Amino acid sequence: MQTLSLNWNYEFGDHGLHALAHAINLGQMPALREIRMIDVDASQVALDALRKALLRSIASRPQSVRKTIGAHMKLYSFVVSRALRLPRRPARRFTSIQGR
Repeated sequence: MQTLSLNWNYEFGDHGLHALAHAINLGQMPALREIRMIDVDASQVALDALRKALLRSIASRPQSVRKTIGAHMKLYSFVVSRALRLPRRPARRFTSIQGR
């Protein structure tokens, strides 16, 4: 499965997203490349943890050099933006986390 879609029908909160991030960190979803969420009620911290786990997972997979560099750059920019606490754009109700 390369794409996981979650919507308001699933009762995902912060704990559910942290559990999903933990599963990704353990390598339980090796093919996952994108997570789409519509109206999932979760904090920005949980979304950031999930984004970081997905990007780290993709960056650690054996891939072509171009994809690997792209994934490492996305992970680097994410970590730097969190460290510098750069302002984010206003949140949208549709969230897509991609590693491509």
